[in-house]
Amino acid sequence: MSAFGIHASAESWATITNNVIHASGSHGIWGGSGWTVSGNTVLSAGGDGIRANGSVESNVVGRSGGSGIVAPEARHNTVYLNGGSGLQLSGAESSNNISYGNGGYGLLWTGTGTPLVSCNDWYGNIQGATSGVSAGASDLTVNPLFCNLPADNVSLASTSALLAPAECGLIGALGQGCTVAAGVPAAAGEARRFTVQPNPARGGVDFRWEPSSVPSSVDVFDVAGRLRYHADVPAGVGALGWSGGDAGDHALPGGLYFVRRVSGPTQEHTRVVLAR
Repeated sequence: MSAFGIHASAESWATITNNVIHASGSHGIWGGSGWTVSGNTVLSAGGDGIRANGSVESNVVGRSGGSGIVAPEARHNTVYLNGGSGLQLSGAESSNNISYGNGGYGLLWTGTGTPLVSCNDWYGNIQGATSGVSAGASDLTVNPLFCNLPADNVSLASTSALLAPAECGLIGALGQGCTVAAGVPAAAGEARRFTVQPNPARGGVDFRWEPSSVPSSVDVFDVAGRLRYHADVPAGVGALGWSGGDAGDHALPGGLYFVRRVSGPTQEHTRVVLAR
């Protein structure tokens, strides 16, 4: 698609529900005043995953170039690996959401007053859990244990702490989908040896890791999985400067990028946001 996935601009009370939208050029779903956005899956939108002026419930939003969900309030959503904040809200409530590994905050709150913030999981977001409002007393910061994150299967493993924590019920849009989580990379909240500074970055960045006795390679991928930069690093070196450009040193667009370092059988992952 070259524009919005769905753009419902009329002001009326209606529901956008049960749609699957992939790789829209701009926002995945844009709902007008009064629209409820519920039960949708939005992946790899060029802009924000969902923008709505009504309630946003039980949606899955991943790998968007902007924020995951921009709305007054949100309940029971799973938002992950978006370039901006997972949730950008201005209204009365944020509850039972998973906001994982986003380039901004787990929740960026822009309203006034004191909203209800409860039973959310803010894990691995690069700029932190929340901004503009404190995390709720019942909020968590734990790895959700998605079934297969690289394949965008973000239902939960049987060992996930989010299936039914006390006083919360299910956190996220999806329940149990597997017994064991597969392919879960390190998120920003985990202890890592492979780091990037500054992040977000407006210019060049420095990657650092524990030097190894064998050569390394560093690859940078965009949110669509395309290789945008590659470097070979000699054995014994534990740092690499990157300009933020592609193989021809042309500046890459702003957004979220995934970085992989391979050294023999060892792979390490991190992510970086370029702010243009």
